[in-house]
Amino acid sequence: VDDFSLEARLRDLEAIVAATGYERFSLLGMSGGSPVALAYAAAHPDRVDRLIMYGGSAVGSYDSTPSDAELAFRAMIRAGWAQEDSEFRRFFTNRFIPGATEEQLGWFDELQRMSTSTENAVVSRIARWGVNVLERLPRITAPTLVLHARGDVVAPVAEGHILAAGIPGAQFIELDSKNHILLENEPAWERFCDEVLEFTGLKR
Repeated sequence: VDDFSLEARLRDLEAIVAATGYERFSLLGMSGGSPVALAYAAAHPDRVDRLIMYGGSAVGSYDSTPSDAELAFRAMIRAGWAQEDSEFRRFFTNRFIPGATEEQLGWFDELQRMSTSTENAVVSRIARWGVNVLERLPRITAPTLVLHARGDVVAPVAEGHILAAGIPGAQFIELDSKNHILLENEPAWERFCDEVLEFTGLKR
């Protein structure tokens, strides 16, 4: 992969949808995949019957120039992503799941290393920094549910409020959690499941 741009990722999603053969479907956008889901829903209102967003943001960054903290994050990825020792990756793990057990933290440390190369981790992060789909939000016509963890530090809850305010008629639900990735043993995960199933007309 040499193109991590929003438009390239949108084309990927369009190709996947075309391959499924579905005419209409519910779309879930989570975390860094949120801008892609938002862009798809705006471009294809005839295909998306419901849109669900979790832990997302319409903007990678509101600053055109990377902050010192962002440059430090990228340097940490370059220095430690591929190392067997998880010290560098643990910094990111702690931001994603601060409420995790040591075993869960270890799983996520290793998952990061296995999921992508150091170079792709850096390039994709840089690409996400420049994403901005705010102007597309008013074009989304699908009924939309926005869920966000109150204590999320990866994507602050304010970003969820911005999404809900920008999408006509969107419903916002704040979850009582500090985890960007909800854990199965926390009440916020149960509420997430209940709200999504109710929104989509399904039952457990």
